[in-house]
Amino acid sequence: NLGNAYISLGDYPQAIEYHQQALTIARQIGDKRGEESRLGGLGNVYYGLGDYPQAIEYHQQALTIARQIGNKHGEGGHTSGLGNVYYSLGDYPQAIEYYQQALILAHQIGDKHGEGSSISNLGNAYNSLGDYPQAIEYYQQALILARQIGDKRGEGSNLGNLGNAYNSLGQFPQAIEYYQQALILARQIGDKHGEGARLGNLGSIYGNLGDYSKATEYFEQARLIFVNMGVKHFVEQMDNNMRIAQEKMDAGNKQS
Repeated sequence: NLGNAYISLGDYPQAIEYHQQALTIARQIGDKRGEESRLGGLGNVYYGLGDYPQAIEYHQQALTIARQIGNKHGEGGHTSGLGNVYYSLGDYPQAIEYYQQALILAHQIGDKHGEGSSISNLGNAYNSLGDYPQAIEYYQQALILARQIGDKRGEGSNLGNLGNAYNSLGQFPQAIEYYQQALILARQIGDKHGEGARLGNLGSIYGNLGDYSKATEYFEQARLIFVNMGVKHFVEQMDNNMRIAQEKMDAGNKQS
């Protein structure tokens, strides 16, 4: 599917063009499943572009057709997509409503990956609301499910999410434990972005604990990964983190 391929490449204008062409053809030949798929694809493109009103419109159209033709899998996908849009808009209660619907649908059709994704999304929404105990509960559920189905990437993501939640609660030893587990897993599966993110997380925690030397070590490791990946904004973020850590070390040395 060329439209989805262009989304993966980040070429949104080209993705829109192909999805629009395919949508026109699907409507001409009365292919409802194809129409639904293209509308959902357009929803994803506009979500990626940050055009949330347009994304909502396309996902709603796709959802209506999915319900008309009884496509439960598509219904779950579009419902989840709407949850993501409202999450990005900061409307967490609305996002939670859609994620709950997506979870029910995934459970009904036995889609374990979809179920795990919805549970994790609910954790993210409650985390953003500052309800960390509730977020942790969802992340734990999602982690158990990811391990049951052998979803290593999902497992790593939820370990990282648990680290974030415990970090927000100020429970640093627990957060470190989850980040370390996530780091080991990221290295096992070759997830370079995940590895860099967890090294950065560990650096931040040790910075919070006042161990600026250890924090800098982690930031340097994360920076090297992001340099090799060519992700400039993360490199700059690590540079900034190291500068702050150095300033705090220098200030501590002057006081002593």
